[in-house]
Amino acid sequence: MCRVRIRATRADVAGAAGVSLSTVSHVMNGRAAELRIAPETVQRVQAAAQHLHYIPRASARSFRYATSRTIGLLFSRVPKWNTMPVFQTVLLHAISHANECGYQVMPIPVPDLGIDDVPRFTAQIFGDVEIAGVVCEWFASSGLVGEWLSQAGVPLVWYSTSGIVTDTTQRAVSIEEEPGVNDLLGNLQPRKTTVLLKGPGPNRGRYDVARKHFPGLVELDLAGWQQSDGIGIWDQLVTYADPLVICPNDPVALGVMSAAQRSGRIAPRDLGITGFGDSSTSQLEMANLSTVGWPIAELGDRLITEMMSMLGDGPTMAPPIVLTTTAMPRGSA
Repeated sequence: MCRVRIRATRADVAGAAGVSLSTVSHVMNGRAAELRIAPETVQRVQAAAQHLHYIPRASARSFRYATSRTIGLLFSRVPKWNTMPVFQTVLLHAISHANECGYQVMPIPVPDLGIDDVPRFTAQIFGDVEIAGVVCEWFASSGLVGEWLSQAGVPLVWYSTSGIVTDTTQRAVSIEEEPGVNDLLGNLQPRKTTVLLKGPGPNRGRYDVARKHFPGLVELDLAGWQQSDGIGIWDQLVTYADPLVICPNDPVALGVMSAAQRSGRIAPRDLGITGFGDSSTSQLEMANLSTVGWPIAELGDRLITEMMSMLGDGPTMAPPIVLTTTAMPRGSA
């Protein structure tokens, strides 16, 4: 059985807030406005719940007796089309490994939250669902929820697909994306122009590696992360003679390669092309695409391995696991 501390009860919250048990239930279930509970009373209940890290009803019973066979997977936003393949890979491998261990995985998207919203969100999500523990993305709102659950004694494993989880003594599985990119780009011959294609969203570690190896490179923004976006950017790339095109992922790289071939330009004779992800090995090998292996499938498996260790009475704290990317040079650059 997993070692957890004794959690606060509804009576503890009621006592701290100076209200009845039913008032605590109504506030935590989001019925305060409907029942015309005074705003100051709601604030007292929420403050007491947050201070005590109160988890209501079914989930609290589950944590205490470890009867649940469900693991929550928290992530910060509903994945949009441009990140869905990555999320699907992590989720499917986590589900498969959990099933082998007799557990199931429940994906839980976390909206943008402030710190004061966390207790109510936690009550809404976990109040009626028995859950054994959570694996939680190390990012923004989901991080707030994960930290709150951890302080309540919930078994927790952090994860990150594109950066190392820092500042925690808890279990964590991360992917450091820079090593494989550094190895791949560091062994390429320079060309007349280097072009870095960037997908939508925040800056990525692999972009910084490209800037380090090729100071003064040209940076172009893509509309998305799909093969069609690689094809669409070709009208801008065609103006560069003998370019090295560093793509943010493999689908974009295959799109650039396809558009180049239709224009009579062949890699690596007329241009160099690199990808990232090694997402469909057979297709990439056929295209001879140089890319970087991204161990997101292994990350999904390792998350469940770490959670099973905790639920099997393993320690809450353990050295963080850092997976690294791997250069896959094949000849397109």
